[in-house]
Amino acid sequence: MKQKTSSFLGLSVLALVLCMGFGSALIIYSPTELTGSADSETTATIAFNMENTFSGDLGDITFDFTNLEFGSYSIVSTALSVPEVTETTGIAGGEDLDVTLNIVIPVDQEAGIYEGTMEVFGSIDSGTILTRGTLNITITVTEPAAESNFCEYDDGVSGNPGKLDVNIKDITVEKGFGNDEEWLLLDEIEVEVEIENKGDYKVDDISVEWGIADDSMTDWVIEMDEEDEFNLKDDDEEKLTITFRIDDDDLDMDLDELDGSYRLYVRATGKIDDNDAGSLDGADTCASDYEAVSMEIESDFVILADIEFPELVQCGAEVQVLADVWNIGDDDQDDVSVIIYNKDLGINEDIEIGDVDAFEYEKLTFSFQVPGDAEEKWYTLKFTVYDEDNDVYENDYDEDESVFTVPIKVEGGCSVESQALVSASLESGGKAGQELVVSATITNTGDELTTYSLNVAGYADWASSADLDQSTVVLNAAESKDVLITFNVKEDASGKESSFDIIFSGDASTTQHVSGILIEEAGFGFTGGIISEGNWYLWGIGALNFILVIIIIFVALRVVRK
Repeated sequence: MKQKTSSFLGLSVLALVLCMGFGSALIIYSPTELTGSADSETTATIAFNMENTFSGDLGDITFDFTNLEFGSYSIVSTALSVPEVTETTGIAGGEDLDVTLNIVIPVDQEAGIYEGTMEVFGSIDSGTILTRGTLNITITVTEPAAESNFCEYDDGVSGNPGKLDVNIKDITVEKGFGNDEEWLLLDEIEVEVEIENKGDYKVDDISVEWGIADDSMTDWVIEMDEEDEFNLKDDDEEKLTITFRIDDDDLDMDLDELDGSYRLYVRATGKIDDNDAGSLDGADTCASDYEAVSMEIESDFVILADIEFPELVQCGAEVQVLADVWNIGDDDQDDVSVIIYNKDLGINEDIEIGDVDAFEYEKLTFSFQVPGDAEEKWYTLKFTVYDEDNDVYENDYDEDESVFTVPIKVEGGCSVESQALVSASLESGGKAGQELVVSATITNTGDELTTYSLNVAGYADWASSADLDQSTVVLNAAESKDVLITFNVKEDASGKESSFDIIFSGDASTTQHVSGILIEEAGFGFTGGIISEGNWYLWGIGALNFILVIIIIFVALRVVRK
């Protein structure tokens, strides 16, 4: 009996070991329970991680959700999803994947704690699809925060029978060192606002007002400002863009008074104008929205603002750059300097600014001359602001350095040294109405392999066309090549000089002028074209001499006969 008991115990242990062996490879979830919270009419997101401890790949991943229940209320399973996982998603053996459970919470969903489950299925190396674990889901649905009372501010409208909806869609720092809802002094802000008529009636004369103040609307950074009015039919919407800058010109509060958190308020106020509205026709209606923002005040940070410069300049021009050097920190700064640099334009200037008090600025003025042989293109001037220890200013907010760039385009009046030499000789022709062939020798005077694209111009006065036997030439440094150019000389071109221009483009862009010969007249009569306008007098003298010789011979013969 004792032996049977021992055998049974041994088999049990073996079975347990085998079970442990089979169960050691799992899909591990972190966290093991998914919890979150969100307002109604929003989407709750719960992040979790799936780790594949199998040696094979996990594929065919799907999720089976139950409804989320709270008493008699529920959120249907179709509102749940894991968007990162698709039909082709897999997790290699020994790897993991970060994913997100999304829960779309309906409008007016009853507040409470909703619970349900998520079962995960998948296959290992395309084998049988099995359950790979079940996770509990708990989501706390809360009611949206009550609408701010900005509609009622300053004897405003308290109700919204027209069902206007105001939504601050986006806040962007277009220029400056801040980010979204966190601003530094002199930041340029752009706010996108959407106003929608979600009611059944037309609303007219909608006025959009906005401002920045504390949460009690007592201290206003920017007093209420009004945008243009408009009308909205039911289900229509209007988008507005509001822009401002955190500086003395736009603010109704001194820079040194700014500190901490504020709210950007927006409200839309209109009047119902619809015969179908019954007693509501003519009623005032208002909706509002706000976004929490903050002003980040630095201790030691000097920047440039309002940089003025010409975007387009010519070679050889004198260029002036102006800027304000602002101390946007709350400590006075000593011995501030700005280094302006561009290698290609030969600029490396150290400008002494001196002392700059807190929340004040000094002027920067800088001039330079564009080189006469500068390449025609865009250049970037780099401005770097230094403190008294010759360290670049850096803010505490996100450690951005006080470095600025200015684009300047150089165009016009530039003389570029030619990297090609042309010599030309007459091959054949030279008479009006006939072809004239010129051999042009192209020499690469640069110090590297260059591709020349060739064209001919400047011949229209004496020729009707010009053809090159090759339009592209590739030459090593100091290498030469001959190009034949055939001109069709005009009938009336006699006496004109056969000059022309060779235009180089591609790696080397330049133009070279080639002087030519005088075009001769084509010729006529018994000379077969030998006598032409250019040498008729020579033939005349020859003919006269011939006649004189005949006369002398004739006279001599008469004398001999006598």
